[in-house]
Amino acid sequence: MNLFRKIGKKVKRFIRRHIKRDDYWTDLKEAIDYYNYKHGNSQRAFSFKLICWIFLSMLRQYDSNRKKDLIIGKNIICNYKNPDSTFFNIGVYLIGDLKEYIMEANYINAFLKKYGSDSMKLDLFFHGETELIDVLYRFDYVGQKLNASLKDIEKLKIDHKYDLYIVLDNYPRIKYKNLKKINELRPELLDYILVSEKYEMKNKRMMRYPQMIGQANILSELEGKTFIQKLDIDQHLNITSLDFPVSIQLDEEQYLSCNGLKEDNYIIIATKSDFSNRKKVNNTDWITRYFEKLVPLLKGRLNDKKIVQLRFNEDKELDVDLSLLNVGVEQLMSLLKNASLMICSEGGLVHLRQVLQGGKSVVIFGPNSPSYYGYKGNINLRSDICQYPCEEITDKWKGRCMNASKKACMWALTPEMVIKELDVYE
Repeated sequence: MNLFRKIGKKVKRFIRRHIKRDDYWTDLKEAIDYYNYKHGNSQRAFSFKLICWIFLSMLRQYDSNRKKDLIIGKNIICNYKNPDSTFFNIGVYLIGDLKEYIMEANYINAFLKKYGSDSMKLDLFFHGETELIDVLYRFDYVGQKLNASLKDIEKLKIDHKYDLYIVLDNYPRIKYKNLKKINELRPELLDYILVSEKYEMKNKRMMRYPQMIGQANILSELEGKTFIQKLDIDQHLNITSLDFPVSIQLDEEQYLSCNGLKEDNYIIIATKSDFSNRKKVNNTDWITRYFEKLVPLLKGRLNDKKIVQLRFNEDKELDVDLSLLNVGVEQLMSLLKNASLMICSEGGLVHLRQVLQGGKSVVIFGPNSPSYYGYKGNINLRSDICQYPCEEITDKWKGRCMNASKKACMWALTPEMVIKELDVYE
């Protein structure tokens, strides 16, 4: 049996070495025309020859130059256009969820402030929520925004089409650089490349994503950084806060009015910290039973303000004035921006509200660190029952608590404690 496998592999390698074509569809058309010419009077002979040709074509390699739609596995890059060589072209791959996308948008905005020019074009690649990327990354000099996996990008060698290609995971990683063109057109980028590559060489293990997310966050905190400064190696871009422009292309007043709301007359409760999180169990989310107890405690202190619940996927509906399920990104931003208060676990929604300058939030911390993720204007709550944050300590940390008293850090923060903190700050 092994002998037949070896022979089969050798035959397959021989066919791949000696039978190559430029384009499958052109080759197929030529084969149909040829067999029609040779066996046009015999349907069976034509069909048999074509079947044999199709079988052999499965073993061939086709190096097609027509890649209008590039398909590998389950991922598709639609209508990808090669960069215009008259520009200095940068490609950036974004990795993460809502929280990471916000940090990366802030980083790119700072990068463009320092290095952007009319002779530059920047294309974005990501594998996630297309609507979210379209809304967050409305920057000058940004061209294509393409949804594809990093693996596909590397297989297709799309990163080599750019003069500079950067992957943003734990830290900015320079995946490809055209030093000749950089030296000729943008020599100021050489310092940035040197700083990034030096940091990568010094912290090689920290570049492993997603295995080293937790350790990379700890390293950033030890370096005196907050979460939004993580990508700013050696403070090269001088990032100090979230200050990138976000525009809501929606009539906010009309949208709020349609839901019986207006600016500052409602508070938001979100039982999930991130709308892109589809897991039922997440140790970063506060206890649903506590949210249920919190609602009646809030109603006596609201001064006619409404309680609006943001629900995503299978979240349980609470006894609130208005419950909204899976709202769009623009609608979500309008709600977050105009609410007088938000109560939520630490996650993407908190950071998005901060970008929109939407006011105070009560943020419930569990496995993550308030000193690293928190903002000064918010009420940041974390129990001391677990001395140290355990974010990313294992690859299953979100669904499996390491503490024997499961989700102890969340159970320790009761609804009464949240109300007490609100009374203090009022």
